[in-house]
Amino acid sequence: MSYCVGILSAKNKLFHPNKRLLEAGRALGLEVHLIHPKDLILTSSQGCLWKGKALSVDGVLVRIGSTINPYAMAVLKGLEGLGIDVISPSKAIALAMHKYLSIQMLLTNGINCPRTFYVSNIRNLRKAVEILGGLPVVLKAPSGRQGETVSLLKDMAELKDIEKAYDMRFNGLIVQEFVQPTEKEDIRCLVVGERVIGGVRLVPRKGEFRANYHLGAKAYAKDITREIKEIAIKSKEVLGLQIAGVDMIATKDCCYVIEVNYSPGFRGFEKVTKIDVATEIMAYVRDKLRK
Repeated sequence: MSYCVGILSAKNKLFHPNKRLLEAGRALGLEVHLIHPKDLILTSSQGCLWKGKALSVDGVLVRIGSTINPYAMAVLKGLEGLGIDVISPSKAIALAMHKYLSIQMLLTNGINCPRTFYVSNIRNLRKAVEILGGLPVVLKAPSGRQGETVSLLKDMAELKDIEKAYDMRFNGLIVQEFVQPTEKEDIRCLVVGERVIGGVRLVPRKGEFRANYHLGAKAYAKDITREIKEIAIKSKEVLGLQIAGVDMIATKDCCYVIEVNYSPGFRGFEKVTKIDVATEIMAYVRDKLRK
């Protein structure tokens, strides 16, 4: 039996993950369509319309990152209400996209994370810095992509700039302890279903503390220990995700989960590991629909 899968993305078919997923899905015998959320209309009587016709898919793979907007989230919930299998579920995505709430859920379930505070003004930011033992600290918007909304606060004189850069009163601001670079190793694991399909070690470029591939970090294939695999799988499960990129910092004493990404990019990952991530993902989608 052939299944029809929609890849929900705000990017076009030339965008690397979309191109690879379309190719892999079709090679596996799936009928695959790239669907932009703006082309979908939810109706009270005719289900969901796509290009003027009723959307007829067995499942939808969500490939919209942390910039997913309220309309797209409503679309996911609407599709679930129509009985369409959404991968990963909208409830899990909503939790994972909020960096503080996801950290709180991980901690509640016994997963180590850096000490983290969530504040809405400069007064409480100062208090969080004091509790953390002083500068430097990591600052993050509650939602963001590829490290773009992450910064390192090294001097209290920067607070005025921080207040302007982050809409703290409306969105809040995450304040997190900084793990010194000489003491850590940045790791990303890709989890598909119940398996860690591989991992990479990320090394920030000179003068940069963020270990993001899109910000110039170097990626190297890494053998992942059983302990780290178990942490990555548990992190995905705790948040209710089915596919995830789990970012971790490993020190000599502990392994911390920094973030769990529900729509991980994989261009650099495929390049250095030689793992066919696209086929792993689409094979998982196919097998899930068979059940």
